[in-house]
Amino acid sequence: MQYHKFNLLFPVADEKTLNDLADDIATNGLIESIVIYEGLILDGKNRYLACMKAGVKPRYKEYKGDEPIQYVFTKNFYRRHLNATQRAILARVVYEKTIGTVKKKTLDEVAKIMNVSKTQVQKTKYWNWSSDTVKKAAQDGVISLHYVKAIVERAAAITGINPSTKDTTERKRLHDVQDKIMKEER
Repeated sequence: MQYHKFNLLFPVADEKTLNDLADDIATNGLIESIVIYEGLILDGKNRYLACMKAGVKPRYKEYKGDEPIQYVFTKNFYRRHLNATQRAILARVVYEKTIGTVKKKTLDEVAKIMNVSKTQVQKTKYWNWSSDTVKKAAQDGVISLHYVKAIVERAAAITGINPSTKDTTERKRLHDVQDKIMKEER
């Protein structure tokens, strides 16, 4: 089963948590169904993984609402211990996903909801300009937005390419350099 892009906004639980959840599901069964939207898991990624570990057949239900990103946020935000970088990234994503909708949120509103400063959410532009490797590390809480910014700026200085470029060839070159920087510093 694959995950909906909104579900991927939240990191997978750590191994101990997944093992504990799998043990509980093996003992008590799956209490809360996994929610599907557009044929993908919208909510319940960790329950799904725990079911696989426990050898328990997952139970699914279809999402019926019209605000899937708000649903995922509401179901997951308070379940997790997210750091400031992860909350700022989520604020940026929620902000961008609501642009052009009836329920559009301002940057101030999403920053307040996520308990981060507007400035921190604004810094996520560097996350938007980063490679998939850098993005994932930030989303997983492994690196800070400050470090993301440093990587993006360093790659821009090395290549002479503006990090906000839309040119796919230049963007790939920037991302390759960012990945190299990450690898060298790990």
